[in-house]
Amino acid sequence: RKSSGEAILTKETTDTAALPGTGAKMADEESSALAAAADEVASMSVSGETEGEHKKENETRPNADVLVANDPDLWKPGPPPEDCPVCMIPLPIANDQSIYYPCCGMLICRACVNESRRAVRIINSKRAKKEEPPVEESCAFCRTPYCDEDEYVKQLLLRTEKDDCKAYFSIANSYRDGTNGLPKDESKALELHIRAAELGSAQAMAFLGYVYESGELGVIQDLDKAREFYIKAVKGGNTPARLRLGAVEFKRNKHDLAIRHWVIAAEGGHQAAMKHLWSYFYKGKLSKDELESILRANKNANDERNSEDRERCSSLEKAKENNDKMLIGLYHQYYLGNFTAKELKMARKDFGYISRKTELSFSPAGIYCC
Repeated sequence: RKSSGEAILTKETTDTAALPGTGAKMADEESSALAAAADEVASMSVSGETEGEHKKENETRPNADVLVANDPDLWKPGPPPEDCPVCMIPLPIANDQSIYYPCCGMLICRACVNESRRAVRIINSKRAKKEEPPVEESCAFCRTPYCDEDEYVKQLLLRTEKDDCKAYFSIANSYRDGTNGLPKDESKALELHIRAAELGSAQAMAFLGYVYESGELGVIQDLDKAREFYIKAVKGGNTPARLRLGAVEFKRNKHDLAIRHWVIAAEGGHQAAMKHLWSYFYKGKLSKDELESILRANKNANDERNSEDRERCSSLEKAKENNDKMLIGLYHQYYLGNFTAKELKMARKDFGYISRKTELSFSPAGIYCC
């Protein structure tokens, strides 16, 4: 005897099998279902193996700090600094001590610009005595006469059409500060700085790192992005970026990396990095021999960038910072052409600005002697 369920199943099977082509169709559906199930099982096993491999790979993969610490390109000396095309001395570390001229696309140190203007004033004073027309002040390199703000911006735009990263960086600063007749536009400044960085400007990379570190120009503060831009700028040979990269590592409590960055920056001539290392020396984190080696390298780097013209220029900047009207007046007389370099030095001695104490306090060699 068969149960009712078996009877129904047998009847349905018999009826279905009696239809023409139905059995083959069901067999095909059955085989396709089995194949789909097999594929699903295989995919589950493969995905499980892949997840296991990813997990194992993540466990063995070094983190970002290890990669940075072992990056040979980050710790080797960067490319040599760019020379001023007029005096052929490496450009100063501080960005504000160099001026970009779009007429020739050259970055010229401020000391050479001041001396060029002084020479023109001396020539014009002599020509005035002879009742001759004056000479126009011009670029210290290509001698193109100075122009107004509108023409200056036009020259910058022409340089940007040639993908000049320095021109992009200069016009971005104009939009950031609202100078040279351009409106203040932070979003436009950020866009131009990014473009300058894409074209290879280490200064723009360093500035973008500072933007992400401080949260300026409407950017959300992000130390990881700041670190990435600083690393790119350091590899491009930007010494101030090395200083800021050490500060970022210090904020992340990576003091060993911070010290390594500040040592390289100090050996490159950066005085602010030298101050950080002095504090670590007093805390016992640096030995006397290590500090002495860093001081010698710092002095040599600054001596390579130093000249009498730059000493006068930096002294004038310090006098302006200290609001020393007497010293500012002496330098103005020099740059107007009323003093020679020897007379300026004698005047500084007469007014007590030059002495052994002041020379030791302001020069890297004086710091080393102390």
